[in-house]
Amino acid sequence: MNWSTIPFFRLLLPGLLGLLLAYCLPWAAAAHWGSYLFWGVLLLLLLGQYLGRYSPFFWRFWGLGLQLLLILGGYVWTYERVLRPREQPIPLVWTEFRARVNSLPQAKRKTVQLQLQLAHYYEADKGWIVCQEPLLLYLPKDSQALALNYGDELVLLGKPRAFEAPKNYGQFDARAYYGQKGISAQMYSKNWHLSAKAAPSFWGVLIDWRLFLKARLRRLIPHQDAAYSVAAALILGDKTDLDQELRQAYSATGASHVLAVSGLHVGLLASILGAIIKLFRRKSAWRYSFREAILLLLGIWLFALLTGAAPSVCRASSMFSLLILGQCLGRNSSIYNSLSGSAFLLLLYDPANLWNLGFQLSYLAVLGIVYFQPKLYRRYYFSFWPMQYIWGLFTVSLAAQLATLPLTLYYFHQFPSYFWLSGLLVVPLAGILLPLGMAALLCLDIPILGGLLSWLLVFLLRLMNGAILAIETWPMAKISAFELASWELLLAYFAILSLVLSLAWRRITPLLLGACCLLFILGHNSWQQLRAEKQAHLAVYQSNRGLYIDYFHGRRAYSYYDSTVWSSARQRGYLSAGSQRRAKIKTLEEQPVASKQNQWLLLGQKRILLLYQWPEHWPEKKIDYLIADTQLSDSLLLPIMQQQPHIQLIRTSLGR
Repeated sequence: MNWSTIPFFRLLLPGLLGLLLAYCLPWAAAAHWGSYLFWGVLLLLLLGQYLGRYSPFFWRFWGLGLQLLLILGGYVWTYERVLRPREQPIPLVWTEFRARVNSLPQAKRKTVQLQLQLAHYYEADKGWIVCQEPLLLYLPKDSQALALNYGDELVLLGKPRAFEAPKNYGQFDARAYYGQKGISAQMYSKNWHLSAKAAPSFWGVLIDWRLFLKARLRRLIPHQDAAYSVAAALILGDKTDLDQELRQAYSATGASHVLAVSGLHVGLLASILGAIIKLFRRKSAWRYSFREAILLLLGIWLFALLTGAAPSVCRASSMFSLLILGQCLGRNSSIYNSLSGSAFLLLLYDPANLWNLGFQLSYLAVLGIVYFQPKLYRRYYFSFWPMQYIWGLFTVSLAAQLATLPLTLYYFHQFPSYFWLSGLLVVPLAGILLPLGMAALLCLDIPILGGLLSWLLVFLLRLMNGAILAIETWPMAKISAFELASWELLLAYFAILSLVLSLAWRRITPLLLGACCLLFILGHNSWQQLRAEKQAHLAVYQSNRGLYIDYFHGRRAYSYYDSTVWSSARQRGYLSAGSQRRAKIKTLEEQPVASKQNQWLLLGQKRILLLYQWPEHWPEKKIDYLIADTQLSDSLLLPIMQQQPHIQLIRTSLGR
């Protein structure tokens, strides 16, 4: 590969280095002086470009100066855009707020979730104070809350609270998740009212169009049908109606990527728009004119914004935009250059995109397909064209899985064994369903044609859902309980990079180095399993709902929980799955504890006393672990602690 063909990649690397330095060393002084240094280096480069354009000495240092400029720019821009402390943070007290609705309402089980952009909050001594911060809001579920629109202005009372770090290992980190979106607090409010309806805006018009298309889609497919939720995700990028069972099925079979609007959707749209443009050409031409390129770009980005502007669709849209502009200018752009250019633009818009899981998976999958798929595809040739087509789909799935496997193991702790089969079924169906769904939406009101397209769309959606749900039930469909540490993730990608270098240089040394990395990961995992065979320890989970404890003995876990509050296996897994996975548990035995009375547990040789309420007299038995409710006073526990100083006291919520 020639470096001159990938200029965006050469710009991306130093900018990415500056971005990472900002996250590692977020110093206000460094950002302050770095901004002055940035403008100084830029001025020197511009003056040198004008005064020393014929000097070999200047061109010798031009590249070094440009790299320094990009590193400084990445650092300063990341700090100012993401990391700078807020001048007026959200007050975590009970007060009155004025805010604007920044999202569509999402119906939860008992509440309605909204994202707000705060405008002011009230203080008794100072009056209304400006506070331009986002906030996650929950309202009681009623028709008035569900009728709110993007841009509506609200006045509400409540007490915001900051997102807490996860209390138990492996739990969902809401603080990190919403922190990537710039949201640091959430609030529940019963006292609110609408102060002004939304004024007309570009985003408001896009959301109205999206709601209009969703309403037409509901007419095509019954709302209670699972096919509707998949169609909304596939065509409009709206996953709010997907139930957990269907999400899990697509994830377990490695087909969840089709539910995210991505390169497949944008590529089909660009092909359709390109075919329409060619119909109105007066003469044939191998490249787009300036007006045709503008029309294509408008269509692609309108679709991206209409489907929610997720990282995957923005990546695909920016890539296709660069390819279209290159063709318009008569230049054949490298796919690696287009990929680097799209990443550069998205990180320039928001440096926090780097930590977005969708952003990471999207770019890694495309890199895997672009690099590994042609090499795998050329290994075998089939004269029978259907077999060659199937082989092509298989190599695409395999290449994408190879590039994203370490990341999926790190985040999702599971491996879909039949990813190749779901790829053979889902990718062709998705390629048919997207244009079919668009055609069905357009022809909905045409009596015969609309009904035929609607029937065909529902049939194919149910066929795809049925196939995915069937594959999920097959033996070994999902290999779970993977626990990959962050350093193991880096080693795994170092091994993949070693494979790339070995193929590029045609040398075996990098491949041997990568194999050593993989052997080290496997050896560490085996050592952890041997340690787990001898383990014997207690895990008490922190929760405000009620009792939940695990006793790990070898690779067997004994779970004790309050069955009145932990009746759902999904809730219990949400709380304990991380600790059980880290302990390498193979067998789980659950024991509900329904009584709210003080009771004894004997786990191995350890005696445990669950103390819900103050006992009339302290037992004379030896106590190894005293698990006491948080509402019991420490002074009441003092006598038993003095009598048995070896007791290990654990405070948690046992429930009322």
